[in-house]
Amino acid sequence: FKNVARAMVYNVRFGRSGSPSNPPLYRGVARGHRRVTREFSETLKAIKNYRKALEYALLERHNQKDNVLYENDLVDITRAYLSTLSDFYLTKISIAAEKKDKDQVRTEGAKALRCLEWLRSLLSTRKDFSVVADLKEIMDIPGTNPNTPRYYRERHVYSGYCLTDGFELTHHYYIPLLKAYIARALGEDKYETLEEVEKRWCDGPIDRSEEHTSELQ
Repeated sequence: FKNVARAMVYNVRFGRSGSPSNPPLYRGVARGHRRVTREFSETLKAIKNYRKALEYALLERHNQKDNVLYENDLVDITRAYLSTLSDFYLTKISIAAEKKDKDQVRTEGAKALRCLEWLRSLLSTRKDFSVVADLKEIMDIPGTNPNTPRYYRERHVYSGYCLTDGFELTHHYYIPLLKAYIARALGEDKYETLEEVEKRWCDGPIDRSEEHTSELQ
């Protein structure tokens, strides 16, 4: 799980190009109860800040309706809010798993998944959050290394950390990864392993989900 305070600094520093605002479901995370509690508290603070920022932004929706930069800000605030809210439920999954409370794991897991599904829908409306669109532009340059798509996909999940947002990344990587994490917390094996999800993403190919189309098509 990410250090939320550090992620918020990254959000400010890198803005739209590299905001690590998705839940970092990386492998091998070992956390004690004290650390989980601290991160839980930090996540709550972040959620309150993002929610208040979103409320203020929405008050300007009529005054700024023709302002493209306002739309960008609204999207950024919303995606940060949804992903941090998913982090909140992810921490609750971890706490419930430590207590062997499978019913609570399922309850919090459903909430975390819903947040990522909303995030996926939001990102699907924007070309600037499409991994496929980025790769098409890159590969259209004559002489581009044919291995670039794999390198590019690996870059998005380097060492399991979240380096950027993307519709395809959320659809093909984060949501399956969360399902795999929930299954592991429940002691089930009906979903892919965390390693299988990462390998499938890196190996490709990836495309846009038929279920979630957008203006990009």
